[in-house]
Amino acid sequence: MPIWGLTAGGSTLFLASDSRLWLEGLSRLLLEESRFAVVGEGACDARSVEAIASLDPGAVLVDMSATDALIFLLSTARRCGEASLVAVGIDDRPQELLERAGWGIVGYTPRDASISELIRVLAAVTAPPVRATPRDLACPPALEERRTMLSNRELQILEYVRQGLSNKEIARVLGIEAQTVKNHVHNLLAKLEVRSRGQAAALGRKPSLRALT
Repeated sequence: MPIWGLTAGGSTLFLASDSRLWLEGLSRLLLEESRFAVVGEGACDARSVEAIASLDPGAVLVDMSATDALIFLLSTARRCGEASLVAVGIDDRPQELLERAGWGIVGYTPRDASISELIRVLAAVTAPPVRATPRDLACPPALEERRTMLSNRELQILEYVRQGLSNKEIARVLGIEAQTVKNHVHNLLAKLEVRSRGQAAALGRKPSLRALT
């Protein structure tokens, strides 16, 4: 059963797990960090998805040992498009998880991560955006220039990344090897000057970065 309104102040967090011990333990550890506030917690189910949509937390921490963790991630990403999802305690296949879950995941920690490592991830995920200066506003990013740097194939793959397809799924659609897709994704991330598929997908929604047909 979701619980919310637990604390106030700092960057807001929602915790999702089927384990009461996991929820209570992590909540207590995070209480020691004044920059974070746990505003809700619940199982990896539909009720928590609705709670997240209502609370609009700064980040959602998902216990990846939960039976329906991946389904919950996908449901939350679809229902709460702006939610920042953090996968806590993933196995040794982080890239596959990130590809399948789509652009909603903004950070993750492995199973053997410490609380300090989780705090570092949360600090990066919830960091406030840098305020734009008058010069920044006068000189917006040249998306059209970035688009011209991408090959037609990279633009095509970027569109599939925007749709949430994994490398294997893109490979099947295009009839090429998954490793080839992986190489294209690596190259387009470098050209777009972003560090994740999620950031590339966000840029991919801009008209000037859509594939030409």
